[in-house]
Amino acid sequence: MSGSTPSSRRTRGWLCAVGFSLLALLCAVAAAPASAAPVSQYQHADEVLVRHYTDVESSLLDINPVPIRVQEVHAIPNAVGDSEPLDARGLHVGPETHCLIRFASYAHNGPLADIQGTAAHEVFHCLSAQFAPNLVTFYDHTEQGGKWLIEGAAAWVEADLVPGDRDARDWWFEYLDSPGRPLFSRAYDAIGFFGHLAQSGIDPWHVFRAMFSVPGNVAPYQASGATNGSALDSEASEFFGSPELGDAWTAWHQGDEIADSNVPRSHQGMPTVAVPRGHTRTLTAKPYADGGYLLMADAPITTLEVDGIGYARLHSIEGPDVNVTHISTLTLCEVGHPCRCPDGSHPPNAVSFKAGDLAITGGPNGSAVKITATCELPPEPCSDLNLAGDFAAPTGGYMAAQLTGMTGVSGGFPGLISGSGCTVAAFADPIYQLPDCVTPMTSNPDCIFAPLGSYDLLNFDTDQDAENAFPTLVNDELFDSPPSPVDVGEEADVSDLGGVVQFENDIFAIQWGVRTSSVDPASVLGQVVDTLCPSCTS
Repeated sequence: MSGSTPSSRRTRGWLCAVGFSLLALLCAVAAAPASAAPVSQYQHADEVLVRHYTDVESSLLDINPVPIRVQEVHAIPNAVGDSEPLDARGLHVGPETHCLIRFASYAHNGPLADIQGTAAHEVFHCLSAQFAPNLVTFYDHTEQGGKWLIEGAAAWVEADLVPGDRDARDWWFEYLDSPGRPLFSRAYDAIGFFGHLAQSGIDPWHVFRAMFSVPGNVAPYQASGATNGSALDSEASEFFGSPELGDAWTAWHQGDEIADSNVPRSHQGMPTVAVPRGHTRTLTAKPYADGGYLLMADAPITTLEVDGIGYARLHSIEGPDVNVTHISTLTLCEVGHPCRCPDGSHPPNAVSFKAGDLAITGGPNGSAVKITATCELPPEPCSDLNLAGDFAAPTGGYMAAQLTGMTGVSGGFPGLISGSGCTVAAFADPIYQLPDCVTPMTSNPDCIFAPLGSYDLLNFDTDQDAENAFPTLVNDELFDSPPSPVDVGEEADVSDLGGVVQFENDIFAIQWGVRTSSVDPASVLGQVVDTLCPSCTS
């Protein structure tokens, strides 16, 4: 920035002594040493250059350009050139009526592409200001954190028109090196956002009018078309710079040879994520930002779940070929692992996977990908179980309807302080049921019965956590006498007041409210285990 002007080019840290030519006119004026030449020696040459880019850009923008005046000065603080759109009174208030572009004398000491880029950049500021309803709105884009629009768009324009632009390459490097930086906090390095629009089939030249005609940050973003599904799907993957994975994994396919020539051909190194068995990790991308990771399979089965309407894509770089876009849920099986469920079946849509690139697009609302590494597929959530319908009634009794789908440890086990679960069903015994009552209380309010007990399913993060919790249950009030083992599951115990069994990282328990001879705990446990974990029985 320079003074009150909306745009300025960064000062170059070098003064190149190489001669250059800009048409025949610039060849003539370049013959004299820059230090001895009057400031005005480049005036006419720069006017020709500005006129050229005004013609080119106004045609692409389909606009009648305002008059642009060119001024040569000795120096501009921290810049080689700047521009100032003005209203009829020479202020930054009403609609733009004219524009001033200034060039510092040292702007001509570098390669031809440098002064061309400066001219193309500043001309775009003059023209884009015409789209704003007034200059208050236009300048607010800079003052209210909208440099991503003002400077990012102008940076992309010069990259699209000027081959070999050194500034454009620097800004592309900044963009590609910072996928996690939110768009609205960018400035010149927002060049990559507009490059991605072009790569997604959205011509920036055709959306600039809509973007600059609205205030703030969100409205211009929405006007750009960036919320298009195909644009969101591949936004994060372009940061990887991996052409071997396809066009969506690089930023080099904007449909324009000049624009592509200014994009660095570099491969970005992404942080490695390996979730060990029994653990869960959530990877996130902030709103208007992106995330990139190298995902390593570190468990027999790994599941990916994308929250909400987030966008994520995965491409293998080692092992079997995997290329999945717009992930909702995905099951990855470790290479060499059978990837089977406890009942011997294969999970649907599971793919064999070893290592690959994971790209997460934040979009307007942010995205989160939950990664869970486990030995087997996660158990069915309590809220989805209906034991009253899934299991036969205990001997002499019947199953009542499902009671709850609450998260948290069932209140029946006060000694248990870890794990999560819910009381999923209750059952009753006929001896506690009024005569002639043949339906459960839930379907007949006049039918009164005393609940005999309940089933509880407890789920733990790992097998070890479940194993550690098992003795707590065994020693709980559930048992009033030494438990006797039953030949089901990894660990199981029953008494005349209930039963408990562990299989993998789950514990299933039954509580009796009163003693009864009509319900056999071992038979009920066996029935449960046979259904939920056939491979657990011996």
